[in-house]
Amino acid sequence: MSKQYRIAVIGVGFGKRVHVPAWRCDPRCEVVAIAATSDDRARQAADELQIPDAYGDWREMLRRDDIDAVSIAVPPDIQAEIALGALRCEKSVLCEKPLSVSQIDAQNLTEAAFRSGKAHLINFEIPLALPWQKAKQMLDENQIGSLCTIHVDWHVVSNAKASNMDSWKADADLGGGALNGFVSHVLHYLEWFGGKISRLCVRLHGDEEQRGGCDTLVRMWVDFASRATASVTVDTMAGFGNVHRVELHGSEGALQLINESRDYISGFKLLRGGPGDSSMTQVACDATGSATTDSDVDGRIQATSAMMKRLVDWMETGQEQHPNFEDGLRVQRLIEEARQSHLDAAWVDVAR
Repeated sequence: MSKQYRIAVIGVGFGKRVHVPAWRCDPRCEVVAIAATSDDRARQAADELQIPDAYGDWREMLRRDDIDAVSIAVPPDIQAEIALGALRCEKSVLCEKPLSVSQIDAQNLTEAAFRSGKAHLINFEIPLALPWQKAKQMLDENQIGSLCTIHVDWHVVSNAKASNMDSWKADADLGGGALNGFVSHVLHYLEWFGGKISRLCVRLHGDEEQRGGCDTLVRMWVDFASRATASVTVDTMAGFGNVHRVELHGSEGALQLINESRDYISGFKLLRGGPGDSSMTQVACDATGSATTDSDVDGRIQATSAMMKRLVDWMETGQEQHPNFEDGLRVQRLIEEARQSHLDAAWVDVAR
């Protein structure tokens, strides 16, 4: 019988809605504690989710010897401090993206994670969706020839805009904004598909009505070390609807991942086209022959659960998994290069 892992969750926003139910998908895990910014908020969440223990101070929770892993869903400006505390208390850690608002903090956290020997992952969950896994398999198997270009268009009505809420997600200093919140995903999956980025050029645009000088529209052009290229547009102030489209164009065909639903993960379908085709055809992406995932379950829970399974597998076997904090640090560096490109109004060479 495998060990039962005891999990603590920090954060009662995304942590409550996604992390807790995602952990509960793995029979090896039990969520035993949750922490928030106050005792009242933590107890309310614990009672609602039937979690035994609640804490208004995450430091107190981390001092427990019986917790194996900590799942962190807080604003990026405080995430690194909490993750460092968890590692020092000999806990494995799952973080959200980006790791921090500072490359220095992200680097210190990454170094501490590897020194600790503890499992550590960052929740770049989008590529865990079945259509993305299938697209990567087809690309690696050279089914569209050598990769030439990637085009990304992501237009989203953000939750902050839809509800007119005053949120940290609208403050770049706290880790909000399109670059931190959405393009961090894009930078990760661009290199997952295309290999290392060698240089990039970025333009950031904001909404004067939002506080914190927050960027809401990002335009980016990328050159890969492989000589492939990419173009990216991410708009978090879309007037209506959501579209996330990723086109992979190869020397012998093309793939398209497209999601026009409110579900960031489960709404994707995969299409394929070849030379001479009049249109693209949908690709089946699971064992049943269906090209979609379960639309009745929040796709973020499904994908995050798959990421958590990787973390527990690492804890059980000692076999390193990805995306880990080193991958998160890479994205943090690319975010800072992107900001520098915007400030200089120029292409920026990316350090390896």
